[in-house]
Amino acid sequence: MKITKVIATPGLNGFYNDDKMAIRAGAKMDGFAYRGKPVTPGFRSIRQPGECASIMFMLDDGNYAFGDATVVQYSATGGRDALMTGAQMAELATQTIAPLFAGREVGSFREMSARLDAVEHAGRKLHPSVCYGASQAILDAVARHAAAR
Repeated sequence: MKITKVIATPGLNGFYNDDKMAIRAGAKMDGFAYRGKPVTPGFRSIRQPGECASIMFMLDDGNYAFGDATVVQYSATGGRDALMTGAQMAELATQTIAPLFAGREVGSFREMSARLDAVEHAGRKLHPSVCYGASQAILDAVARHAAAR
């Protein structure tokens, strides 16, 4: 089984992202939201809808393998990577994951994950959210390949 194409598209996830630094600095809750301006780069508000990117592997048997890249609630704090929008995650996946897997055979999860773990972008390891989503798509592709045998 071969991966014919890799597509990534932005979306919303089922949770939200909080600017923990603004909350620690005393931002007051107002119902479900927080009053004030965010202080952490990348945040548009102190609490904002969570975003994601769906990473899809089109398979040569007509099936699709899916994975969802999403960031953690408190991005950019406690050593976590910076907040990314769904559009940024989709673009990063298109730039890094698509060339790595499009046109290749579905192999073992271990082999494909090792290729994913070796990816760097802008001199750093690939953002964890995109790695997570891509690893889900890999696992789905491997499972579909095994089921087709």
